[in-house]
Amino acid sequence: EDLAFTAAGDAIVLGVPGGLIQVDADGKIQYRDTSGDALVAPLGVAFDRKGVLWVADSKGPALRRVAADGAVTTAATVDLDGTALLAPNYVAIDRQDRVLFTDPCIGRVMRYDPKNDMVDAGVDFIPKIEGGPNGVALDPSGAWLYVLTENTALLCAAGKEKPGLEDEVAGLFRVAIKDGELGPRETVQTSIGLFGDGMAFDVAGNLYVVGDKAANFKLSESFIAVLRAGENTLVPFVSTTDRIIANVAFGKGAFGETTLYAALLAVPPFTTAAMRGLVKVEVGVAGAPLLP
Repeated sequence: EDLAFTAAGDAIVLGVPGGLIQVDADGKIQYRDTSGDALVAPLGVAFDRKGVLWVADSKGPALRRVAADGAVTTAATVDLDGTALLAPNYVAIDRQDRVLFTDPCIGRVMRYDPKNDMVDAGVDFIPKIEGGPNGVALDPSGAWLYVLTENTALLCAAGKEKPGLEDEVAGLFRVAIKDGELGPRETVQTSIGLFGDGMAFDVAGNLYVVGDKAANFKLSESFIAVLRAGENTLVPFVSTTDRIIANVAFGKGAFGETTLYAALLAVPPFTTAAMRGLVKVEVGVAGAPLLP
C-alpha cells in the first residue's frame, strides 16, 4: 500500500502481506530479508535519518522498526492512553526523528518518541463525521502536519462509531506545529471522497493528495488532486476508474526527483490482486525532502 525510497535512491521499499519487497529502477522485484518479530500486514513505511524503516503493521497491530540488517522489533502496541492499537496505517518522520503514525479505527494521529520509547502525543478525529486519519505529510516549512482521512465503515471491525458505508466523509486537515509540538488543527476541505490515502509535497509547497470515490459499492474514481501552495481547494491532477491509487512518493536518485510514483492497491470488491502495481507520473517539479 505504501512506498519508501532508500537513502541512496536505488530502490523502492513496499510492504506486502507477511513482509517487505524492494523494486529497483529497472522494475526488478525482490524480497527483503527480515528476522525477529513478524511483519503481518505492513501498510505504512518510512525511513528515518539513521536508515531504520518504520512500519505501520495493520494486522499486527503494531508500530514496528526494521533495522538495516533486517531485524524487526516492536516499538508500540498501544496508543498514548493505553488503548490497544486496532489497525495502524501510515507513518512519517518529523524533524526530531519522532515517528508520526495513524490508526483510523481509533481515530487518532499519534507520535512515538524513540528516545523515550513511548507514544507521547496525539491528535483526535471523529470517524463518523470527519473520517479516520490515514495519510500524513509534513509541509516543507515544518509549520504544518497535513492529515487525510477515510471512511472507516468497511475497514474497521472495531473502534469508534463509524459513518455509513458510502458516506463521503474523507477530508483534508492540518495540525499546527510550534516548537516541534503538535498544536490545534484546522479543516482544509471536507467531503472529498470515500477514502483519503497518501500524500506528498513538492519543493514548491504543492501537496499531492490521493482519494477514492465509490457508488453502489463500485469504484467510481481513484484520483490524485493537488492543493496548490497558499490555496485551500484541491484541484484535479490524475484520475482513473479501474485502479485504486493508494500512496504516492517523489523519486530519488535513479528514479528521478521530479517523478511522482504511486502504489496501486487491491481492495475487493473494488479491484483484484491483478491490479496491484507501481505507476509513475512526471510532474516537472522536484519532491520536497522527507527528512529536511
